[in-house]
This record gives sequence, structure tokens and C-alpha cells, in this order.
Amino acid sequence: MSEEPTWVLNIKRGILSAFQNSMEDLDRDVNVTETDVVGKCSTEYKVEDTYRRTRTIHKSKDLLTCTHREYYRIAMHSVKYNVHSKVQSLPLMKGYHNCVQTLDTSSNILTNSECSEENIFRPFSNGKSGAMTEQMQKLTFRQKSSSNHRQTERFSHRSDLLFDHKEKMHSDQFSTQEILSVFEDLCDKMSEDIRPELPKLLNNLIDLMKSADYATLRRIYSDISRQGFCRKNSDRTKRYFRDSLPMLGNVASVKMFQYLTSINQFEDEDMVIFLAVLSVTQNPSKEMIQAVTPLLDNKNISHNVMLSVSSMAASYCNKNPKCDEDFEIDALIQKYMSFVGNCDKAANPHVIQALRSLGNIGYSSKAERTLSQCVTTTSFPMEVRVSAIDAFRRIPCDARRSALMEVFVNTEEDSELRINAYLGLMKCPSRMLLIQIHEMLERENSNQVGSFIWSHLKNLKQTSDPHLQHIRSFLESEEIAKQF
Repeated sequence: MSEEPTWVLNIKRGILSAFQNSMEDLDRDVNVTETDVVGKCSTEYKVEDTYRRTRTIHKSKDLLTCTHREYYRIAMHSVKYNVHSKVQSLPLMKGYHNCVQTLDTSSNILTNSECSEENIFRPFSNGKSGAMTEQMQKLTFRQKSSSNHRQTERFSHRSDLLFDHKEKMHSDQFSTQEILSVFEDLCDKMSEDIRPELPKLLNNLIDLMKSADYATLRRIYSDISRQGFCRKNSDRTKRYFRDSLPMLGNVASVKMFQYLTSINQFEDEDMVIFLAVLSVTQNPSKEMIQAVTPLLDNKNISHNVMLSVSSMAASYCNKNPKCDEDFEIDALIQKYMSFVGNCDKAANPHVIQALRSLGNIGYSSKAERTLSQCVTTTSFPMEVRVSAIDAFRRIPCDARRSALMEVFVNTEEDSELRINAYLGLMKCPSRMLLIQIHEMLERENSNQVGSFIWSHLKNLKQTSDPHLQHIRSFLESEEIAKQF
């Protein structure tokens, strides 16, 4: 259920993973890619033994082959770079996951599942003599029972078996006292000048504040704002608190930011900095996005705020490909679409930034009709039409892109616009698209457009970029190679 804590759901994921069997045929060995609590891994199934009504199956995984396994607590923002390799996890650890499953073939019931996982820290290890962890898990079928009472549980969404690394929040008095203690140290040691130990104290402060919930942060800010707290430099102490908030990267920090903004404790410049830092948060939640969406209601909203909020949503969607099904993301997209309106820049000066924000988010197939109108209406300014084309770059390929093709094949359109439409189409390449591009090139009368496309396709045919190999394979196929 959605109300259950993350740690409870992770335990359930671990139990269900022990049950999981991805074999289509229980009589044959098979290698598959399986998703469970340890990650998305290459998995080998072997039928070990069949005796009367019992079948034993051995499941094994090399954890180095697993993706979606690690979690990084760093301030720097990064983008995954996937390559075809046997090593997909951080090679500092060497691990194996093995399960032995016993099935009753007469009743199709899993009667026993024994799983073990072994991890070795590779630096400074020699065989199994280094730092090592070992886990054992055993599930045994006891009995089958039925219930006359059916309880219907409501849930807002489904999730997979991947481990959820969401950090736990605390609100206990102990963490509050620890944080206040750090503020007292900052007050004592930084009263007259900036000392060398400041970075260490701030890092410690941020680490402690990350585990605090909103109520705790409110209480702490109230305490450090008291007249008797840090009389030497009260303003600087509160400044340390405000500057630490964007580094927390959680819902509590966003709510605290909203509260401080409502009581005029944040200047406009500080607000931009806060959102800029928050936009590169590694793991934003939909609750964080919901919390910052009301900022877009401000009539004098800054362009930087619009782009920062969309970047945060893009980070969330990169880790949750079905984010368009979330109410919070849908509400944000609708908000940006209201800025776009009918693409009239004169009526709404925020049109360009709203289009760029939609492009940042992607995953917004519902915006396809509005974007297509912006692209094809010739009376709109060039920058509006180019921004609308660019907004297609992250929208799923199952969305219609006929508007881009319409602009691309129209030789009366501006060359810059046609080139942008071509690049937008190439975000979702197919054999049919490449054939259409070839036919267009044969009658192309613009040297600028024709030269750009030929050079672009030539570079794609020679690229070693792993993300572009599917386009290269299209260009090297016998059918397409004859035409280019």
C-alpha cells in the first residue's frame, strides 16, 4: 500500500524476489534478464534435479552484471552512460546471488526457496580473506489456507521489485540537539572571522539536516532565531541554515523553503540560487515537485525558476519512465501548457521558457497537439517555432511527429527551421524515416539543408557513441546503404 514505509516495502520486495521464477519452460535451462530487489541482472536458470513430483531449480546471478543497483549520495548531478559490457555495477564489489528453488510439480507450488548472497570488497582482498558479507534467506511452504473474508486494499500505483533507496527521515529530539550543537559551534568559531574548520562543520551540518523532517527543521530555525541564541552573530547563523537547505534535496527542505519565503526570509536572488541547486538534485521525489509547482503561479515568475522546476521534474522522470502517470507531473505539465496557450508570444512573454521547460521534462505526450500547432503555424516568430520543435526531443517516440515532417519537407520554410525539424525527427529514427529523408534529399534545392543532412548522416554512420548505435545499424543495413 502507498501508506507503507519504504523500508517495509523493501522487505516485501526481498521476500517476493525469493519467490520469483522467470522461466517460461520449467524443463529447460535458460538465461534471462531478471528484475528483482538486487537489480536488473543477467540470470542463469538450471534444472538441477527432477524426482517424482519434485523439481529443483538453481538460479544464479553475477552481481557485476546488474544495473539499477547502486545509489550515490553526492551533490554532483550525473547522467547514466550505458554501454554493452559484462560489468554494469561498481567493480569495487564482487558479488554472487544464488537461489535453490524446489517446486511440487503436481500442485505447481513453490515448496522451498533458499537464497544466499556473497559480497567481497575487492581492494586489499585475497580470495575470500578480505572484507566480506554473506546473507542467507530461506522460505518454506507450510500450509495452504483460504479466507472467507476478503479485504480490498486501495493503492495509487504499482512499483517494481527494485530496491528503493529513499532516505529515511527522523524527527527525534536526539537529531535536533545534534543539529543545534553544530550551530552553536558555528556561532562560537565563526563569530569574528571565517576559520579553516568551517567546511567540515557545514558538511556535518548538512549531513545531519538531511535526516530531519519538516517539523524538526521548523523547530530548529525557531530555536536559532531566538534572541538569546548566538548573540555574537545571529544573522550569519540563520544564513548558514538557509544556505544548507538546497543541499538537502528532500521534501522537508522544499517545505521549509516555502515557509521562509512566505515570511520574507528569502530574497529573490536567494530563491533563484535555491532552485538552481535543487534542480540538480540526484533523486527528487514527486512530493518535492508538487511542493515547488505553486511557485509557477507567481505572475512575475523568473525564467530561471521555470527552467529549474522543469529540470527537477526531468531528473525524476529519468528515474521513473512512467512519470506521466503521476498526478504531480501531469499537474506540472498542465501548468506549463497554460503558459504556452496558443503560442502567442505577444500575449504571454513566458511562451519560450514554457516550451523549453516542456522540452526539459519530456514524457509529455499530452502536449503533442499544442506543440504541433506551435510548430506549423507560419505566423508565429521563428524562436517560438524552434523552441516548440526542440520540445519534442524527450517526448516518447510513440507520440506523433507529423508536424515536424510537415515543416521538414516544405521547401518554402526557413532553412534553420527545417534543419531543426530534421534533428527532431532523428530523435526517433526508423528505416521508413531514413527512406523519406533520402527521397527528400534527391529533390532538395537548399544547399544549406542538403549539406547539413548529408554531413550529419555521414558522421552518424561512423559514430562510436553507444547511444547512437541503433541509428548506425539502420544506416549500415543493406536496404538503406544502397540509397545513401
